[in-house]
Amino acid sequence: MLQRLLYSSKAAPLPTPGEEKALVDEIVAHASQNNRRVGVTGALLFFEGQFIQVLEGPGDVLEDVFERICCDFRHEMVRLLDLQTVPSRIFAEWGMASVVDSENASDPLRAKLGSIPFLAGLNAGEAIRELRAAIDEAQIATYEVAH
Repeated sequence: MLQRLLYSSKAAPLPTPGEEKALVDEIVAHASQNNRRVGVTGALLFFEGQFIQVLEGPGDVLEDVFERICCDFRHEMVRLLDLQTVPSRIFAEWGMASVVDSENASDPLRAKLGSIPFLAGLNAGEAIRELRAAIDEAQIATYEVAH
C-alpha cells in the first residue's frame, strides 16, 4: 500500500546562510541513497530555517524513515502534517529532490517557496502540489535542485 507523508521541522542548530546548502546537500545525499534502496521517493524544501518534506512509499517503511527523522538531531519541533494512502507517486523520479531558498531564485520562485510552509499547515495536498511545481520551475531555471 503506497502512502504519502508530509512533515515539517526546524533546523537544529539554525545554519548560517552560507551553511544552508551544505546541510541540505548532506541530508539529501544520504536520504536519496537510502530511500531508493527501500522504495521511498520524495522531496525536501529548506526555507528560512524550516524543513518541509514529502515522503512516498510503503507505509511500514515510511514509519521507519519518519522515526529516524524524529531522532535526528538536525531536526527539532518535528510535526507530522499529513499521512494518507495514495494511488500514485508525485515525486517518482527522485529518491530525494530538494530545493533550498537562495538569493539566486527569481522573486516568483521565492514567493512560491515561501508559501509552501504556510500551506503545509493548512492544506497538505496543495502544499505538496506547490512543492512539485517549485521543483519543476527550479529545474527549468537551472536553480538549486538536488536529486
